[in-house]
Order: sequence, then structure tokens, then C-alpha cells
Amino acid sequence: MVLAALDDASLTASGYIYATAISGYDGVSAAQAALVVGTYGASTVLSANVQADADSGDFGQSGAVGSQTLASDGYAYLSSSYLISAWATSGYDGDSAALGAVVFGYYGADAVNTGTIEAVALSGDYGTSDARGLQVFAVEGYASLYSSDLVYAYALSGFDGDAVAVAAQVVGPYGAETFNTGDIDAIALAGYNGTANAIGSITVSSLGDTYLYSSDSITAFAEAGDSASAQAAIAQAYGDATSINSGDIDAEAQADYGTASALGILTSSQNGTASLDNSGYVLAYANGYYGATAYGAFTLGDGYAYLSNDGFIDVAAHAVLGNATGIGSLTTANLAYTYNEGSINALVSTVVGNATANVVRNVWAYSIIFCGHFTADAEMFEDNLATETKAEWYLRQLKGSSNLTGGKIFHFMTGNLSHQIEHHMFPDTPANRYAEMAPKLRALCDEYGQHYNTGSFSKQFSEVMLRIAVHSLPNSVIGRA
Repeated sequence: MVLAALDDASLTASGYIYATAISGYDGVSAAQAALVVGTYGASTVLSANVQADADSGDFGQSGAVGSQTLASDGYAYLSSSYLISAWATSGYDGDSAALGAVVFGYYGADAVNTGTIEAVALSGDYGTSDARGLQVFAVEGYASLYSSDLVYAYALSGFDGDAVAVAAQVVGPYGAETFNTGDIDAIALAGYNGTANAIGSITVSSLGDTYLYSSDSITAFAEAGDSASAQAAIAQAYGDATSINSGDIDAEAQADYGTASALGILTSSQNGTASLDNSGYVLAYANGYYGATAYGAFTLGDGYAYLSNDGFIDVAAHAVLGNATGIGSLTTANLAYTYNEGSINALVSTVVGNATANVVRNVWAYSIIFCGHFTADAEMFEDNLATETKAEWYLRQLKGSSNLTGGKIFHFMTGNLSHQIEHHMFPDTPANRYAEMAPKLRALCDEYGQHYNTGSFSKQFSEVMLRIAVHSLPNSVIGRA
């Protein structure tokens, strides 16, 4: 259905509106269900289902638009209480673009959704899929979205494909507002060697203020073989940017063989105050093979930035190889304030990094401990503790231990267990005092003719290895009873 007027155009529909377009190999299909165009004003009020389906074959191009409301020199308005749906499907190496609803007004644009607005774009291997749920644009005015039900964007491509899903986009130069009491969901999926980008809600004003309110759910999920990026909620403004969340904001990115990044909520002001008030739940999760980055709440202001949290902000970044970075909350401005009466958590892990750290830690600990107990001059004793005197106990600690020589950094890296003799003789003394005690104890040993067993790491460790090798031989070989 197409409705155009020189002045004002208005559509009120209570019946089903449907458009379909089908093409084959290397074909082009375009379907548009409802189009309302007015010069000085355009209004669309829908109380029935509106659906556009476009389907093409391999190497084809498909485009589907559910509803368009355009005012080239005035105000545009959309109200929908049922379903607006756009599906675009193409095959191998195809391109699919689906747009659920767009509201474009030169001097202002508003959208009210109490139903479901969905955009689904599907393509095969090497294809491109672009799904946009709802777009509200103003050229020189104010743009707003009120949604109490569902705005949904789903993009799927295959091997070496690209998928982009943006659920709700509100752009107004002199002010932009998103008021969500329903669900805003964006899902982007691409196959091996592909890229996926998902944005749940984005509210932008280039000259004015932005306001984002959500009491239910905003979700962005991206999964791909090569690169995946998920950004759940964004509020950007030249003036003040305000975000209030009492629901769930969830960003999750999974890259099977590449890098993943996830952003829960960004509130950014170029020339004003940025503020986030969170009493709900914010999650950012990134899992990438070669790297992962996750930010929970990022509040960026020019003069002031303010974060108040009495809810939950959880971040997790996991990488098999490469770096993993996770930041629960970041508030930055000339004057930045963070008030936290809730919970902010960040978990970071790297498989190879953790494995390497464990191996290095275990080998290092093994080397230091054995060098302190099993060098060539470290003596072994029979179990005679019942008759041992205090003086004999000190002597046993001296003769059964070994020290390592080195600088301050070396001793620090060993946890001062390089002074194993002092550690054994005076176990209750703080370890950082061992280096001070060692010269005095060694002088005392020299005075009474007792061997103070110390040496370099290479000398002591080589003796340990030799002694272990000898003791591993059968008793009959080394003449041990």
C-alpha cells in the first residue's frame, strides 16, 4: 500500500497489509507493505498486521520494508498496536536487508509501539544480512520512541558472511528519547570467518540532549567465526545524556576463532553531563579465541559524569589466545562521580595465559623449594624428635636447609624462600627480615665451624637434579642398603 500527498498524508489501517516479492538466481526482490509520504506531515496508525516478505536465490538481492512514514518538510508519526514484520531472504553470496519500520520527519519524528516490530534478514555463505527493527529520524527536530512490547532485529549469514542487527535507533539533532517498558532485542549471527554486529538500542542527538529509560529488557547478542561485537544500549548527546535502567541490559559476544567485544551500556556527552542511574541488571560478556573486551557501564562526560548503582553490573571477558579485558564500571570526565551501593563485578580469563602462568608458577615453585631442601650438602636425619634438644633442633634446621644467592628482585620473586635456612630456624619471623638476618647467622656459623649452605641458583639446582637422578637408581647400583 502506498499513500502519498502534497501536504499531509495519513493512514489508519485495521486490516491486514501484506507485500511479497520473489526472484530466482541472481535476481532482485523488493517488498514494501505500507508507505505513507507527506510533504508537511505524515501519520501512520496501525491496528492490524503489516508484513513484507522478499525472497531471492543465490547471488540475489532482497529488500523488505514493513512500514515507512516520511515527511520531507514536516512531522512524522507512527503508532502500531499489532505486528509490523519485514523478512528478507537470499541464498549463496546474496544480500538481504530488512527494515521493520522507519519514521522520518524533517522537523520531528515520534513512534509509539504497543505491539511487535520485527526485521529478519537471512543470507547464505559469503552473504550479507542487515536487519533494522525500528528507526526514528528527525533532520532538524526532536525524535522519540515509546515501546511497551517488542522491537526485534535478527540477522543471519553463513560462511565468510556479514551480519548486522540494530533493533531500535532514535536520532534527533535537537533531542532524542527512548522510553522502553518492553523488550528490545538484536541478534546477529555469522558463520566461520564471518563478522557479526548487534546493537540493541541507540539514542543519539548531535546538538541537544538524549534520554534513555528502560524498565524491562534491552539485549544485543552477536556470534561469528571471525569478529563479534555486541552493544546493548547507547545514549550519546552533544548536551546532556541521561540513562535510567531498572530492568535488564545484556550484551553478549562470541567469536569462535577471532575477537569479541561487548558493551552493556554507554552514556556519553560531548559537551554536557553524562549520568547513569542503574537499579537493574547490566551484563557484558565477551568470549573470543584471539581476544575479548567487555565493558559493563561506560559513562563519559565533558564536564560531569555520574554513575549511581544500587543494582548489579557484571562483566566477563574470556580469551583462549591473546588479551582479555573486562571493566565493570568506567566513569570519566573533568569531574566524575561513582556511587555504588549495589554490586559491580569483573571476571577476566585467558586459557593459554592461565595455563602458561600455572606452568611457570609450578616450575618456579618446584625449583625454589627443592633448592632449599635437596642440594648436595643438605643433610637428612633419622627420626629422633623425642630425644632432640632445642640446640639440636636448631642444628638440624641449619644442616638440612640450603640458601640461594641473588639480588633483591630475585629474593622477592622467591617470596624470600631463597633464605631457606633462616626460614627453617625462625619460622615465625616475617620473611622480609630474612635478608637482614642472613649475614649475622652466617657469621655465627663461621665462628663455630658450621657449614652455611648457600650458592647460586644454577649451582644449587644442578646439585638437586643430580641428587634426584642418583636417588632414582636402584639401591643395588649405588650401594645403598
